[in-house]
Amino acid sequence: MSHQAITKLIVEEQTRQAGKLVTGVELEQYIDKLLTQAELVSHCEGQYCLGFIAFYCNRPSTGCAYISLFIVAPACRERGIAGVLLSHVDVTAKTRGFKKIELEVNRNNSRAIHWYDKAGFTVVAEHENAYRMSRPVT
Repeated sequence: MSHQAITKLIVEEQTRQAGKLVTGVELEQYIDKLLTQAELVSHCEGQYCLGFIAFYCNRPSTGCAYISLFIVAPACRERGIAGVLLSHVDVTAKTRGFKKIELEVNRNNSRAIHWYDKAGFTVVAEHENAYRMSRPVT
């Protein structure tokens, strides 16, 4: 897994989403935090990162794993990459005794919301610009 390739994918997606992917913090700082503190699973071909998921399984008392960022390159969507990446989070969370996985998604990102719904996530809270979604570990 190349941190440079993941960084490139994040920057491209931030541009595609007109700066709305990561808000409230400098993008560079956010990327640095993910690369140094989150657990990362990526799907790469050669030097290109086609998708990745950044997550945390660091609060066992909550029983909840948390997905911080989940991106699949637009040209690579509908190829099953997202499902494979999510299955890695499931395995890790289950192995460590976590019972559920949560994430936040921009409420205007209907494509992602639809995918998460099909993957078993349900909305458990609403915020000004986002939904918190949750599902049991499978």
